[in-house]
Amino acid sequence: MPYWFNIPYVWKTSRNAFGLWSMLRVSVVALACWFVLCACVQIAIPLVQLPPLWKMLLTLPGIYAYLLFMIALLQVIPARVDVRRDRVLFNHGESTFVVKAEKIVMTRIVVFAYDRVRLRVVYRRPSGHVRSRVTGVAQKVDLERLSQLLPVAPEIWDARKRYASKIKV
Repeated sequence: MPYWFNIPYVWKTSRNAFGLWSMLRVSVVALACWFVLCACVQIAIPLVQLPPLWKMLLTLPGIYAYLLFMIALLQVIPARVDVRRDRVLFNHGESTFVVKAEKIVMTRIVVFAYDRVRLRVVYRRPSGHVRSRVTGVAQKVDLERLSQLLPVAPEIWDARKRYASKIKV
């Protein structure tokens, strides 16, 4: 899957966790819980030696730094989609999502440009709800072969004119 496809998803999901107000709320709640915990330990065991408090204050920025590092690392690892006759597997990092062939309702290949192709797989969940997964298709993938491998014959959409009109040259 091409690199460009993951960026909007990462921005959308990271905006909630790394927004200013979100980080402020997490910090205030964590510090309040930490102070209550320290006070309870001091009341229960008066002679206990607690570690220096300034070291505890470094844990929260450390957690955020670790999360940012993992998100950056996830962007370096390309996503992978395996299309088989009986299922379609979406792999990215440590997560895998499997759609069985009998659950697939529709597939669609949308061509925006030579290097911008998307595959949409619409499937039915066990609860009966219809959901879809969209993924980018790499340039080296033969679209004819991909359409033959998909369990449901795909709709092919040509969106090159619409994409070209949105690009500013």
